Amino acid sequence: MINFEITLEKEVYTCFMSKISRKNINIRIKPENQIHISKPKRVSKRQIKTYLHDNKQWIIERCSKVNNLYETRNNYLTKDYVYIYGNKHNIKEVGQMDIQLIDNYILMNNDISLKKFNQFLNDTLLEYVNIQRKHLDLIVENKNINKPIIMIKNMQGKWGSCYVHKDVIYLNSKLIHYPKFCIDYVLLHEYIHLIVPNHSRQFYEYVEWYMPNYKEAIKYLKTN
Repeated sequence: MINFEITLEKEVYTCFMSKISRKNINIRIKPENQIHISKPKRVSKRQIKTYLHDNKQWIIERCSKVNNLYETRNNYLTKDYVYIYGNKHNIKEVGQMDIQLIDNYILMNNDISLKKFNQFLNDTLLEYVNIQRKHLDLIVENKNINKPIIMIKNMQGKWGSCYVHKDVIYLNSKLIHYPKFCIDYVLLHEYIHLIVPNHSRQFYEYVEWYMPNYKEAIKYLKTN
């Protein structure tokens, strides 16, 4: 990976240029003004810099959106509060050793580890999912498909995944911070993969049949 910096409209961007040759120039924007570049072998770093300057308006706008989204998502969980199902809950230190969600507060002891707190969030998410899955289990059972095992895990770059041949669905632990209709969409999305293991037109017809407003959930997840 070849690293260099470039200044566009007085803003500094860190560029990471892959040594692996590609057919075309591809740009991926990551948080904190990072630009990841793949290119054909014949294209020089100087040519890449010219390409970046020629496309600076798109890069600046895209970096701004990515940075804002990154900052928003990093603020869903702090030492003072946490968002659960889209609602802000202030963290209040009390003497008890367990964790409780009461009204708009999370009550917990200051000595509780981050690992235990994250497990509480995972358990809270799974509790909701286990309620919502009941009608989805009926859908797949009616098609003679096994009910899946559902697990919560930390995931990068995706909200969920479905391993059709193993009857396993993984959900991103960060979904706990999002409104319930977003969780409902991701859960439905992965269940439909048990029926249609691709993203064909038929797949989205199934999704829309069971959740007509699914596009609103997709938009929310992309922008929040």
